[in-house]
Amino acid sequence: MGMQDGRILDQHVTASSEGWWLLRKFKPFEARLWLGSASWVSTLLDSDPWLQVNFSPQVKLISGIATQGHPLYDWWTTSFILTFSMNEKTGWSKYTRGQGNVKVHFKKISIL
Repeated sequence: MGMQDGRILDQHVTASSEGWWLLRKFKPFEARLWLGSASWVSTLLDSDPWLQVNFSPQVKLISGIATQGHPLYDWWTTSFILTFSMNEKTGWSKYTRGQGNVKVHFKKISIL
C-alpha cells in the first residue's frame, strides 16, 4: 500500500499525539515498518491513541495490516480497532464482522 516503501507521503500519516522520550519526538510517519530505530509512540496521557493514514484521492482495498514494536524498547501495540471513512467529515465506521460485531484485532507478542 505504500507505508513501507514511502509511496504514502509523511504528511498523509497523522496521529492523536506524538510521544517524547529522552529528548526525541516520535512522529506519526515513523509508524512505517522496518524504519530502523524509529517508531510512532503516543504520549503517556493519550487515553485514546489513534493513527490515521490518508489514501485519498484514491480508494484502496486493504487486505492486511502489519504492526511491529519499537526495536530498542518494549513498546508495542497489543490490540487495535480498525475504523474507516470515505470522507472524514461524514464520520468514521468501525470495521465489523458478521452481524455488526466490532472486530478487535489482537497481536501475539513474543519477547526474545
